[in-house]
Amino acid sequence: MSNRSQHGGPEELDAVIGNALRQAESAVVVDGADLARRREALLSWMTDRIEADRESNAEDADFGRRLLLAVDAEGYGRVGAVTQREFQEAITRLLGEAADAARLDRARWVTQEGEDWLFAVLPEGASEPALVDTFMRALDAGLRAFNRNRVPQAWLRLRAAVHFGPASVGAKGVAGQAPVEIGRLLDCVALRSAHVQVPDACLAVGVSATVFHNVVQEAHTSIRTDEFRHVVVEEKEYRSEAWIWIPGADVRQLDPEPTSEETTPGDAVFTAATMVVQLLATAGWERAQAAIGGLWRGYDPERADEICVRLKDSRAELLASRDAGDEQAERDLVAEWGRRLLKFTSDFPEKVDELHRLLTESEHVATMSTRSSVSIQVHSSGSAQVYQGGVETSRH
Repeated sequence: MSNRSQHGGPEELDAVIGNALRQAESAVVVDGADLARRREALLSWMTDRIEADRESNAEDADFGRRLLLAVDAEGYGRVGAVTQREFQEAITRLLGEAADAARLDRARWVTQEGEDWLFAVLPEGASEPALVDTFMRALDAGLRAFNRNRVPQAWLRLRAAVHFGPASVGAKGVAGQAPVEIGRLLDCVALRSAHVQVPDACLAVGVSATVFHNVVQEAHTSIRTDEFRHVVVEEKEYRSEAWIWIPGADVRQLDPEPTSEETTPGDAVFTAATMVVQLLATAGWERAQAAIGGLWRGYDPERADEICVRLKDSRAELLASRDAGDEQAERDLVAEWGRRLLKFTSDFPEKVDELHRLLTESEHVATMSTRSSVSIQVHSSGSAQVYQGGVETSRH
């Protein structure tokens, strides 16, 4: 419980202030001006305390279980600047039109937005069935209308995630476990993989277990339960269940979680992520950093420098974890770079071979550097001559 003072209605506030003022007046004062200064200082202090309590109470009121929406565009970095601007305008317009169709007041959403993504906290009391059903159907229809007569490479395709859970809206953004969980759902391999396997799908939707059980399974939507596919979302120590729905597609026929015996894009990404992390501990890490940074400049130029800095920081974390014997930290780094490379290869599938070529070259350079740095000590006795690499050396 908070130790902050609590104040009631206006009458109670007047009584508190009046009592304090009477105490000030009864104190020993030098003159009337001194009394006025005391009264002014006391009133200022009381006003500040009351406002601070009100703000604190308002912050507490902003915490609760909220309905969350997250949206991300597939392949945004793969298209040119003109198409990107078209995508930006379309995302804003289509989300607004879908909100209107579902009678979800878009103006009351608390949002964080990027060029190709949106995260929103809907107001208290917002309808979960309306967001899962009416909103998503309207968004899918809008996307299909937008993509009509466009070449497939210029299609706007969205992934969306819906969750309901604890979140707090503050001056610096949204905090709580639910925003973290919906982000993992939106970026999970299963949702991405399912969307890739249905190339003519404009929208792929993932809903959390809470939303599925309370909304879909209880028949509060027109979407049948057998239109969803159950998947497991795993990342680092996090593990949860989710359900995927792609309008117009039979997701039960898809394989969003392929077996380990099969070769999949996810396997290639995991291999690449493992190579990245392993290279960070070698003499070839700077070459790997330059190679990945170069690829990123063609994918997301504004973040290329950030990626290079993150690689350097990852190297420091990796070396520290190995010194401490912390194997989990190294696995976490592999998972982190796996997520980054998954988005990269999803947007630029033609770059997968180049990525592996650059990493393999960096690995080769690292191996050669390690060999050349080996210190060899040779001991001889008597008049024996010692040669290393064809060069005569001194005796020990």
